[in-house]
Amino acid sequence: MPARAATSTRHLYEDLADDLATLVAKGMLRPGDRLPSVRVLSEQRGVSVSTVLQAYVLLETRGVVETRPQSGH
Repeated sequence: MPARAATSTRHLYEDLADDLATLVAKGMLRPGDRLPSVRVLSEQRGVSVSTVLQAYVLLETRGVVETRPQSGH
């Protein structure tokens, strides 16, 4: 029986968070800039709103972005 290919354990939200963190690291998103709205980024990337929210929470946990009450990310 052939060996089964390894499945990826990465999630879409992790890839999205990494992409956004790269934009921050390259200076394309600077301190004080707002991230795209959850709905807009969801539509742009073809992922669910939940996936974008998870990515934003991960970025916040990593200290890459901060949320401001009533203002978003």
